[in-house]
Amino acid sequence: MSEKDSEYLESGRKLRTVKLITGEYKTVDINSIVGFCHYELHKGFLTVNLFKEHKCDEKECFLLEKFNDYPYWQRKAIADKIKAINKEKRKRKKINEARHIEKKNAFLERLKNDAQKLADSWEFPVLITRVAETAKKEYTIFYVSNYDNNDWYEYRNIAFVLNWRYQSKFTLKHIKLTNGHYASISDWINRKK
Repeated sequence: MSEKDSEYLESGRKLRTVKLITGEYKTVDINSIVGFCHYELHKGFLTVNLFKEHKCDEKECFLLEKFNDYPYWQRKAIADKIKAINKEKRKRKKINEARHIEKKNAFLERLKNDAQKLADSWEFPVLITRVAETAKKEYTIFYVSNYDNNDWYEYRNIAFVLNWRYQSKFTLKHIKLTNGHYASISDWINRKK
């Protein structure tokens, strides 16, 4: 920025009469002045609109003299900082959400393994397929057994122990096949064959 431009900015005046790159002389608000273009074919001042129209920033034009002390560039610097901060916040939020999902999945896997260990220790003929959180501190234990009926009552002690151990509510749900019948362990094992 030339000394004259710097002095003008310091004078506190809000309007300035300048020759634009279009060749016309115009009185413009200093908030809309971006800089000065030194290209011989259209030497002159650039307003925000002309700057965007000519895509000077995208072209990284070396003939553009940016008036960094003018309001446009100060606003842009602030906007760029805010954009970078928001991008970082979104990135951190995404990382935190991924960690939360990972922890939740690990916890549900632990519940599944605990339920299966209990079933095995009591020699229940069941296979725990998964545990899902249905509400805060409420979980459903999905399972299949050797029988094709709703036999959750036979294995209710699994839920009772987990209720006590985790201070949460657990319910058992026997998985059904697409035809509406209850799935057996062999149905579950053969489902992907």
